[in-house]
Formats: sequence, C-alpha cells, structure tokens
Amino acid sequence: HACEVPNGNFIGERCAVSAIKTLSTRDMIGVLSYRWINDAQGFWDVPLQMVANKTAIIQRVMNMQMGDMPDLHEVMEPGVKRLIEDKTSAAKHMIVISDFDPAPPSAGLLADMKRNGITCSTIAIGYGGHMIDEALARRIADSTGGKFYATDKFDQLPAIFIKEARIVQRSLIQEAP
Repeated sequence: HACEVPNGNFIGERCAVSAIKTLSTRDMIGVLSYRWINDAQGFWDVPLQMVANKTAIIQRVMNMQMGDMPDLHEVMEPGVKRLIEDKTSAAKHMIVISDFDPAPPSAGLLADMKRNGITCSTIAIGYGGHMIDEALARRIADSTGGKFYATDKFDQLPAIFIKEARIVQRSLIQEAP
C-alpha cells in the first residue's frame, strides 16, 4: 500500500525486488497488493511459491498495479490463510508496508497469526503532513511478534525489506551436534 506517497508504486516494486534478491531458491515468497481488476478486488501478485525462478517472480512484481487499499484485513487474510495451510515452512513471516490509514485487520485475524506462529513486521510510511497511524502499525507488529518501522525516507525502504528477509533466514539456522 504505497501508492499514496510520491512514486509509491515504484518504491513498493523496488522494495519487493530487493527482498526477492536476498532469498535463496529454498525460500518461499508470496506478494499481495490491493488492486482492481475488471471491477473486482485482486490480491495475489505472486502466489506463495518457492523462489525457484527469481527472474519470473521479479517480472510479476514489476507488473503490479497497486491501488489505494481501503482495508488491511482484506489483503492480509489471503496471505494468512495460505501460510496456515503451509505445513512445510519453519518460519512464516509477513511484511506490511502502508501509511496504515486503511481499516485495520480484525483482532481475530491477528490472533490466528499469533496462534499459528505467523509474525508480521510493519513499515509505516508517510510524507509531509500525511498522517501515519503508527499506533495501528505497532499493534499489528507487537501482537504477532514482528518488528515495527516508521520512515518518511523512502530510500531506506529497500534496506528494511532486505533486513527483514535476512532476519527470517537467520532464524532458520540452528547449530547443533
């Protein structure tokens, strides 16, 4: 949900591409955004899948047509459902970038995430006098065990996405005899 900031769609694409480039072929990725397609809502730009062909995934991200999201719940719910269905992944993590002015996800959805070990990091972005609902972004991150970020410096966003991707990868490394 980056379309309200100047060059927001481009920034969103750049962030997703940066994160994709850090993932290994053994990782999974899915990308959801809010958009209208033939008078219907659409969410999955990249369905949850193994990162086998980064070029194809990046191409799909570059073709995203993000819109002004009215409701975080509607976009997060398909991702949460799919992550709950996935019985093979050791770490399940969602990153939400928004100004957090859309309607919030339901308490039930956040509880489902917590119960199923799905963490969610939030990146609150804004510009000028544009309001950012940092309290909502913090609540989502805190209630799921994710991290909260806030910035109006859009050049920092790709680094945050890369950091989040690496945090998930590091949590899977276990050294034991």
